[in-house]
Amino acid sequence: MLNKQLKHVEEAFVFEVDLISYLKKLFAYSKQKNAYFFICRNDGKWEQRSYRVQEINKAIQDIFASPMENIYCSASVHSNRQRVEESVSQIPALILDLDYYKTKYKDYGFEKILEILEKKYFNNDKIPRPNAVTNSGGGMYLIWCFKYQPANLGVLKKRKVVMKILFEMLKEFGADAKSLDAPHVFRIPYTYNTKNGERKLVRTYFNELPNYTLADFARRLPSLWDVWKKEKKIKIEKDKKPKNKSAKIYSLDPEKTLAYDYIQTAQKLIEIRNGDCEGYREMFLFFIRNYYHWMHKDRFYAGDETLFEESLNLAYEINKKFKKPLSDEEIESQTLNKSKLYRFKVETFYDWFDVEMEERLQLKLKTKEVKKEKSKLQMRKLRGSVSREEYLAKVSVKDKGIELKEKGYKYKEIAEELGVSIDTVKGWFRKKK
Repeated sequence: MLNKQLKHVEEAFVFEVDLISYLKKLFAYSKQKNAYFFICRNDGKWEQRSYRVQEINKAIQDIFASPMENIYCSASVHSNRQRVEESVSQIPALILDLDYYKTKYKDYGFEKILEILEKKYFNNDKIPRPNAVTNSGGGMYLIWCFKYQPANLGVLKKRKVVMKILFEMLKEFGADAKSLDAPHVFRIPYTYNTKNGERKLVRTYFNELPNYTLADFARRLPSLWDVWKKEKKIKIEKDKKPKNKSAKIYSLDPEKTLAYDYIQTAQKLIEIRNGDCEGYREMFLFFIRNYYHWMHKDRFYAGDETLFEESLNLAYEINKKFKKPLSDEEIESQTLNKSKLYRFKVETFYDWFDVEMEERLQLKLKTKEVKKEKSKLQMRKLRGSVSREEYLAKVSVKDKGIELKEKGYKYKEIAEELGVSIDTVKGWFRKKK
C-alpha cells in the first residue's frame, strides 16, 4: 500500500491495477463511432498499431502474445488511424512523465519521490491529486483521469496550457517535455522496461478519487503566468491608472528595431490565433510592454512614469484583441515590470507562447528550423504531386539549380534540395573571365 500516512483512504494510491483494467479504464467508455487508440512497441525500432476502442480485447491478446517488453499506449483517443495532434478526439487522461533519475533526486526511490510530491504539492492542493501513479521502471508517471468529452480546438488548447503549467511546476523532478504532446505514448502496467539492460516491471496504483473535468482541473491550478513569474523571478508592480485611457501612445520605432519586430510578432500571433489566447494573455501584455520599454530604455532606467503610462495604454489596446479580454485591474496589477528589461531569444518566444510550426511560418521572427521547414514546403509546392526523384529526372541538375536561383533560393538551399555540394552550385553561377 502506498501513502500509508494519508488519513483518507480514497486519496491513497492503494489499488494496483493490471494491464487489462488499465486499458479498459482509459478507453472502454468512449462512445464515438470512430475512436482509436494506439499500442506501440520498441525493440530497437518503433512499431505502432492502432485499434478501435471496441477492439480492446484484441489489443490485449496481441500484447500478451508479445514478449511484454517496452510496450506503450496512447493517452488520448483519436478520430482516425493517424497518431497526430489534429486527430485527437477525446482526452481520457493527462499523464506527466517525471524522469527524476536525471535530477538531483536520482538516488531517491519511487515512494520517496511520491512522498515529497505529496508534501509539496498534493496535500496543500497546489496541484490536484492524481488519480493514479505509475512506477515506470526508472521514472514515474502522474495520471489525472478525466470525464469523457469531445476534444475540440478549445479543449486541446486548454489541455496544452494545463500540461505546460504542470511541466513548469515539476521541472525540478525531471518533467519530460514530450508529455505535453497529446499523441504521446506511455508504458503500460505489468509490462517490462528493459531500457537500461534490466527487466523492470511497470506498476500502476490508483486511488478512489472521482475523475476530473478539464475546466475544474484548470481552475485548481495557478495560472501559467504566475508560474512563469516565480520561475523567472519577475517582480510585477501595480500600475497607476492613467487619467486618460486614450492618452497618446508614442509611435513604435520606425527604424524597425528588434524590439519593434518583437512587438509586431506578438500582435501577429494574437491575430493568427483569432484572439483565442486564454492562458497567455498576461504574458503577451508583459512581453509587449517589456519591448516597448526597450524602445525607450533611457526613459525606463530613469523611471519615467509617463513611459509606464504609455505602455499601459498600449496594453489596453492589445487587450481588446483578445477573445476574452482581461479586466483593467488584471492588466494594471500583472503586467508592469520596473526593475529590469528582459531579452528573449526567438526560441524562448516560441517556448513561452507554445508557437506551433504552422504559426512560426507565418511570423516575422525566423529560426534555422523554420527557414528549413519553409524551404521544404516551397519545394513541395514547386514539385507538385511528383516525388523529388521524378522531379529532378525531368531536367538536368544544373538547369534545375538555375531555375531555383531565379526563384530566389540561396546556394545552400539549392545544394540541399538537389543533393550536390555548395561549391558545385556556386560554380554554376561563377562568371567566366
